[in-house]
Amino acid sequence: MKKIKIVLLIIVLLIPLSIASLFVVFPILNNISLSKFEKQFERYPLPEETSLIEVKSVVGKLNGNGNSIDFFVGLLIQSELSKDELTHYYEHAQYAGAKVEKRNVLIEVLTVEDRVLHSKYLEHRQLKFNKLENINDFSNYYFVTIYDGGYPALFDIRGN
Repeated sequence: MKKIKIVLLIIVLLIPLSIASLFVVFPILNNISLSKFEKQFERYPLPEETSLIEVKSVVGKLNGNGNSIDFFVGLLIQSELSKDELTHYYEHAQYAGAKVEKRNVLIEVLTVEDRVLHSKYLEHRQLKFNKLENINDFSNYYFVTIYDGGYPALFDIRGN
């Protein structure tokens, strides 16, 4: 009888622990996906007369309503090229989705107005770029972003 109680106790403890572990595993998997998503963007060659200043990325419910996970990467660059030239350059790039390779990854080139990246894809978050802290003249500074979203949140509470 005592052995049965011990087995039942172990089962009763393992079930909640197994479910709770999902809330750890899924965020880790999403962080790995974000890292891969970011690295492919960083590896893409910069256009001429352009230098990379800083990179920021985030995963979570970034815009809209509902439960889903979005992936966003922003590059801060300094370039002698115009916004239109940069947009043309980056629109021709092919990026894999954060979790599904054949996805339509959205690209955006924005002029820098302050330390915060203002993007339609970051409705619920802010990305501040530290390298802009002591800069007063934002001429020739741009944010280049990629976004992939709408994945099921599952057990990642950042998707709520």
